[in-house]
Amino acid sequence: LDKAKLAIKEEGYCILVEGQMDYLALYSEGIKNVVATSGTALTINQLHILKRYTDVLYLFFDNDSAGFTATERTVELALNLGFDLKIIEIPESKDDADFIKIYPGQIKRYVDSAKKFMDFYFDRLFKNYNPEKIDDKKRIAGEILKKIKFLQNKIEQDYYIKKLSKKLEIGENVLLAAMADIKMNENPSYLALNEEQKAMENKLADRLKILEENIVGLIIKYCKFDILDEIDIEILSLPNIKELLIKIKENRTENFKFKLDDFKNKFSEDLNKFLDYLMFKIETQFEHLNNLENGKKERIITEEIKLGLNELKTNYFKNKISILRQEIEKAEKSGDTKKVFELLEEIKKLKEKTNF
Repeated sequence: LDKAKLAIKEEGYCILVEGQMDYLALYSEGIKNVVATSGTALTINQLHILKRYTDVLYLFFDNDSAGFTATERTVELALNLGFDLKIIEIPESKDDADFIKIYPGQIKRYVDSAKKFMDFYFDRLFKNYNPEKIDDKKRIAGEILKKIKFLQNKIEQDYYIKKLSKKLEIGENVLLAAMADIKMNENPSYLALNEEQKAMENKLADRLKILEENIVGLIIKYCKFDILDEIDIEILSLPNIKELLIKIKENRTENFKFKLDDFKNKFSEDLNKFLDYLMFKIETQFEHLNNLENGKKERIITEEIKLGLNELKTNYFKNKISILRQEIEKAEKSGDTKKVFELLEEIKKLKEKTNF
């Protein structure tokens, strides 16, 4: 990923392959927006990392049963995170790297003609089963309805329900009723997704708490009050941190010098205790800075604060975009097209503002 992230942003999508040889084969063809799972099962955490760079994922797994199983699981996980998914298909060869070796210079056209993942499933199931037979008809409907239910966009859901209804000659209402009976939480992968998601959210919350405490603690301990103007209270989540910053901003003057003892009478008992804890934490965690010469120490402190602030801002705006996407879904359900376009425009502005 460290070699591919710039190419992913430039191209607007990421190609996901199974092994290192697949990765190297594509890279040798000049395709650099590619990452490999290195033969292991893809995790929700890895997909969250990929989503920082793109919402569009092309799956390019081996054309055999193991490859199809990997595709199935990845589709399920990625759809839950709102990825736009496509499948790259190649003829003849079961192994992606072998195909590229045998047919040099050909793979780019297969990448460019990658199918939307739902179209891929339609083609595959209608090819492998006979829709004239009732058992096959049920199998096709069951498999495709599971995938349709994972779609987050209601317009897409409606489109593929109509397509399935026409191809199977089954009423849309019947298919919708069958889809409603599919219990998402009975799927083991879906349960694993939720558990992993919760664990990751808890880890992120701990990380953000540490960042907030470090940023404000460093500002106070080393009197970096020139950075105060760069901090929007809105991006912070800890009440004590917010209160500290507000109090400092309220008492800041042109020649402001922060003296801890002078401020103690302005704070509540609880806030004073928190401030003592914060100063002890900073003194302990950044004790090594005291051995550095002043110029280097100042640079490191400033960089630590600004990097932390950037991470907090990025997380804040990503959460805002996530909330807006939920509002889009509600607006789609209610048929409020005007609201959908307004929200999409708001997301576009936020993405331009934050560069992700």
